[in-house]
Amino acid sequence: MYLKLVATLLIASSTIFSATAKAECSSELSMPKSNICVEIQWNYGPYLNQYNEAIVTLNALQSDQEIKAQKISIFPWMVMPNHQHGSRPVLIQKLGDHEYKVEKIYFMGGMMGYWLIKVQNLNSDNTLFEEVSYRVNF
Repeated sequence: MYLKLVATLLIASSTIFSATAKAECSSELSMPKSNICVEIQWNYGPYLNQYNEAIVTLNALQSDQEIKAQKISIFPWMVMPNHQHGSRPVLIQKLGDHEYKVEKIYFMGGMMGYWLIKVQNLNSDNTLFEEVSYRVNF
């Protein structure tokens, strides 16, 4: 009887956990105002001192609401103690409604700082609506 109760509780708790996990963004890259969860999948990389390639997918944070994405900007960004700067321009190819292939991502090595991938959701006039940053681990 005790074993049956434990098994039932385990099944019930895994069902609750599963339902909760699906409702949350599986990435730390969420844009709540835009209802966007950003997923980054590396096709090649990330590596220093060479070109890298990734697929960036925008998923809905709340599945019952639309994604509010007008124009998406994706680029590498170096953060150093006294200043910050970008890198070489990347090539972005739209693959689907909310999926982008980002090529020629270049992370220069030998710098005293860390690299980010910034994803920006811009308004129709190219002003910033919302931004998230992903710290790149090499």
